[in-house]
Amino acid sequence: MHDHSVQITEAQVTTLASQWPSLQILHLACEPVKLTTPSTLTLRALLPFARHCPDLRELGLFVDASSVANLPDSFSSEPSLASRTRSGGEAGDIVQFKTLSKLCMGVSDIRDEGTVALFLSHVCSLGVEIEWGASWEDDIEKWSSETAAADDLIKEISERCTKWEAVGQMLPPLMRLRMKERERCGALEGRIEELKIQNRILIEKGMMGVCEASASVVLGR
Repeated sequence: MHDHSVQITEAQVTTLASQWPSLQILHLACEPVKLTTPSTLTLRALLPFARHCPDLRELGLFVDASSVANLPDSFSSEPSLASRTRSGGEAGDIVQFKTLSKLCMGVSDIRDEGTVALFLSHVCSLGVEIEWGASWEDDIEKWSSETAAADDLIKEISERCTKWEAVGQMLPPLMRLRMKERERCGALEGRIEELKIQNRILIEKGMMGVCEASASVVLGR
């Protein structure tokens, strides 16, 4: 149990993830007792781990998911990211975790569970388990009759957990939708490539026909 969250910037998270490519399990105090200080991290902090840590199986972060204004521009401006969401990519891409099986959000702040679930559906694969809540919550309930502060803390945690539970319920159908989108886009990209090849063959045949016709004219003379 930690009183405070880890004060780390997203730039430092990117450095950490890039230097630990073999990382498999990481929990960064995602259940702090003191909730008065918001996290310095947002949902964007997930992206460096998805990009640089292909073996990561468990990740626990305390983030400020109450604001969705700073999510990647491509996410907020496009309804479908099937063609941009991949298992690897450039620094600006939204990438998907390769082996993640458990994402622990602890008591992270959250307001718009729908938008959060939509974002996570782009970075998580079907089957990823979302965990939330505090392992020490039972202990603090013992103090609730003694201090109003404890009552307020329990209420705040309960509200956050309710929203994270909703995210967990929305994720599976959204992930299935993403899979179908990727399949459709993959089929479409394959068809486009076929058409390009066919078009190239037709152009080459046309050019050969022109050359043969020109040669016939020359010989006829």
